[in-house]
Amino acid sequence: MPNETITVYLIVHELFGALFDGKKILLVTPIVKGHVDEQGHVHEHQYKIARFKEGKWQHDVKMDLNETYELRGVVPRHATSTSVPCHSEFSPHPPGKFQLNPNNQPYCTWQLSLPKQIHQLRLIAIPDCDRPVFRGDPHGDTVEVQLCAVSLVHAFEYERVSEEEFGIFSKNGEVKGLDYLPDTVTKTINLHLWAQLEDESGMDQRKADEHAAKATKALVALFQENGKALNMEGLKSLSIDNGHSTQVRTPLGIRFPELMTLAERFTLLGGRHMEDIECTGKTCGHGGNLYLNA
Repeated sequence: MPNETITVYLIVHELFGALFDGKKILLVTPIVKGHVDEQGHVHEHQYKIARFKEGKWQHDVKMDLNETYELRGVVPRHATSTSVPCHSEFSPHPPGKFQLNPNNQPYCTWQLSLPKQIHQLRLIAIPDCDRPVFRGDPHGDTVEVQLCAVSLVHAFEYERVSEEEFGIFSKNGEVKGLDYLPDTVTKTINLHLWAQLEDESGMDQRKADEHAAKATKALVALFQENGKALNMEGLKSLSIDNGHSTQVRTPLGIRFPELMTLAERFTLLGGRHMEDIECTGKTCGHGGNLYLNA
């Protein structure tokens, strides 16, 4: 059918900053230096792309350093004004107009058309004992007051035009080697991006807090406003067990395993039993992605 359209979900897991100029979204993720703890475990951010299809994870590929990626073959949303994200109370969204800081290069960049919708999923509550999560005048303090929960997963919903070239392309025009055919059950194409810790073995609360603060600092350093740095300092790592009392509805084309953190997926795919799970169950960059207006 020449005009057939298929739903595409680009599912973004922390740690990304989304710069929105009203027409497109620029996703950037920082270089977060890893470390080796006293037990010799390596705690290092991973930058991965994967496909979820037929109930399975397929085609894990690594994002390349200094690369620019583009999702092609989707219908861009045209709107005179829109709120990105839809619910700023679930994602850090500091006030002001920002640009990329030319003195700090991201690990890689994603150029995206404005999606039909951004679904903010797997909301994590912020207990009073964990406040404040952010600080810094004016940006961090404003976010702290605004934020009532944190979204772990952001699903960018698009429509694919069947007669157009579709896929994730690098800046030299090469397509990433993934399976781009629709899932036979959900009839969707679900692509995942991760920039977060994968192996959290041996991390306690103190180490999780330290890493969250370091990751947030690296992300914030990618942006500036009128030549001045974004002033937002992260303080805490939140527990993924503290689910928010109200959740945004997950689209029918996205399955529950797709909401897992990379550390959860790593543990499950490693074949460990539940009693052997050693991941901290903490967010590495305060759980969400940072949204800024250009």
